Amino acid sequence: MARIFTIQFTYHGYEYSALVAERSTPLMTEYSLSMLDEDIEEALPSYKILSTPAGTIAFLGEPRPNALMQGILAAIAQHVGLPA
Repeated sequence: MARIFTIQFTYHGYEYSALVAERSTPLMTEYSLSMLDEDIEEALPSYKILSTPAGTIAFLGEPRPNALMQGILAAIAQHVGLPA
């Protein structure tokens, strides 16, 4: 089952928003970001975020999130009820 929602997050003192598409499988949940500001798009290594059944949430291929990624991960976690 897929769903779409918006998130708000702060980066360098500015408020941003993004559209998030969620797709669930038995092994994981994938979140895809879209409708980002150009400066945010350029600062992100990926638009894909994965969540495991254990509740781990991370950008695809990025084991160490920077401040921007942490803000986005926290906003998604809060929206879907995962621990940040």
